[in-house]
Amino acid sequence: MDDSRHTEVSLGPAGYDAAVKSLDREAYASLAPELGFSSGAELCSPDFQWKRRREVLLLVEFPTPQLAEQQLHHLQPLLAAKPEFAGTTVERDASLLTMVLSPSSPEMAARLRKSIKYDTAITWNEPSQTLTDPPWFQF
Repeated sequence: MDDSRHTEVSLGPAGYDAAVKSLDREAYASLAPELGFSSGAELCSPDFQWKRRREVLLLVEFPTPQLAEQQLHHLQPLLAAKPEFAGTTVERDASLLTMVLSPSSPEMAARLRKSIKYDTAITWNEPSQTLTDPPWFQF
């Protein structure tokens, strides 16, 4: 699918700003305060060359699925309101938000998202008790 690929990793707003500039998506620098870095979000942005057009995929990982859901509802209206973000959509899978920045087509955005291999595992540690003595009854 891609002719070449490299990955920009960003752990905060300054790293995100540098990544979008290096990926020729400067208009998206204004989204840095909206991506949830203050909530512990981490970002990775692999980009893909496809038919001489650079496709940019943002992967934003949150500490919990609830924070990711909250950020999804925050980002959707922001992206829809600005013409420079035309075609950009956000989707959530557990704690991960994916965004394809101004994709060449909805089909290309779907293909990029489909190429993501993401698994989550939830561990629930709850105190347990094993009764060893029979219960005492009062008569």
